[in-house]
Amino acid sequence: MKHLLTLIIALMPLCALSQTSESNNYFNQGQAYFGQQKYAEALACLEKCDSLDKIQLDPSNQNYSRAEYPIAMCRRGIANQLGEQGNYDEAIKQETLAIATIKKLTGEDNIDYADAINILATFYFYIGDIDEAIRLQHEVVGIVKKITGEDNPTYVNTLTRLTWYYERKGNIVEATKYRAIATELLRKNCGEENEEYLHSMCDLATKHNFTGNFAEAIRIQSIVVDTQKKTLGESNAEYLYNLRLLARYYKDKEDYTEAIRLQKQQTQLAQKYLGEESAEYAAALNDLGLCYHDLGDNDEAIRLLNMAMELQKKLTGEDNLDYSAILNNLAECYSATNKPSEALKIGLRALEISEKHKDERGINYIYSLNNVALYYSELNQFDEAIRTTKTAMDIYKDAIGEDNPTYCMLAHNLASSYMQAGKYAEAIRLLTKTMDIEKKFFSEGNLQYIAGNIVLSNCYLSDAQYDKATDWFAQSF
Repeated sequence: MKHLLTLIIALMPLCALSQTSESNNYFNQGQAYFGQQKYAEALACLEKCDSLDKIQLDPSNQNYSRAEYPIAMCRRGIANQLGEQGNYDEAIKQETLAIATIKKLTGEDNIDYADAINILATFYFYIGDIDEAIRLQHEVVGIVKKITGEDNPTYVNTLTRLTWYYERKGNIVEATKYRAIATELLRKNCGEENEEYLHSMCDLATKHNFTGNFAEAIRIQSIVVDTQKKTLGESNAEYLYNLRLLARYYKDKEDYTEAIRLQKQQTQLAQKYLGEESAEYAAALNDLGLCYHDLGDNDEAIRLLNMAMELQKKLTGEDNLDYSAILNNLAECYSATNKPSEALKIGLRALEISEKHKDERGINYIYSLNNVALYYSELNQFDEAIRTTKTAMDIYKDAIGEDNPTYCMLAHNLASSYMQAGKYAEAIRLLTKTMDIEKKFFSEGNLQYIAGNIVLSNCYLSDAQYDKATDWFAQSF
């Protein structure tokens, strides 16, 4: 026995040396696989290396934890591959494990940790958990600001992504807030003629216009247009596009004189520089038609929209979302001229096209459903109107959620159909729920919020609940 123990003790260094050699082989092979982007194979090797290191090495040894960080990077690589395949649930698991390791080894105040959180937020966004994406992105913003300061492009990029999440959530107020911060940093660091700064300005103007702050949208967009006129010239397609947006903001402000003046100018420039068979000229005709529609001159609007439709058909064919959008606008004009049957016919054609492309641009399909539902209501086909609007709401709820102004707009339209069909209890239930959601996004002076009050008041009135009808009508003012 004594001789056996002596032999075992004598062999122990050789065993340790063998294990260390095996561990090194796994480590080197793992690194090689990682370089080839074979992350699953790399992970398997590095985990074996880590297991051997933990058995044979003292925690004070510099190689004791050598495989842990590479393992985290492998998990990040696997998460990225899973994300590209659309397997976001598994991607989240791998990225979360990687984040835990990075945090353990380096702490939170480093770029790798921030980048991993940033990617994790993206995965949550893609599975529809926008609240978690926003929470994580706020963490990223805080870390990057602490590490790099506000004047670093990476910090601006994190703000831009946060803006995007809030926008998809439907919280345009918060989206506008963070877009404004990013825009000012771009102005400060890049200058007022910088392309990225001007793009950020355009996005900020769009958000102000959406929230009804038309004067600010016009002010910002005017700066963009004036700058691009100087730097790019009137023949530039981007300048012409932004001039068209400026005209649109004046239209939304109901300054139709200035809107039509600018849109006519833009249409003439598009025709002159880009040609009568350009996509921008078709878009210009469409927008000019919408200006006349909002002004109430639907005959001129229909003439211009028919021109836009024929040109778009020539450019892309009928199986195209831009063609579908023009059809939707044309249908609205026929609806406004008390021709709901013609509006429904055109609207159904637009719906057919947008349904084919709903995976490409789903919001167009939802808007087409909504428009068709309105035409059914005008024809007193309330069951069809209710069915169609419910379809639009279900699709929007699955894609974006309920806490969103667009979802609330659809709910208003459904409630109106319920009321017209005499289903007052359903209308009241739906509107009451919707008004609670809208308080998160709108002030009580917002036109959509006021419209909801009025519709709810009318529902109570039709249901002979006169006290409640009076209360809600009073709140409208």
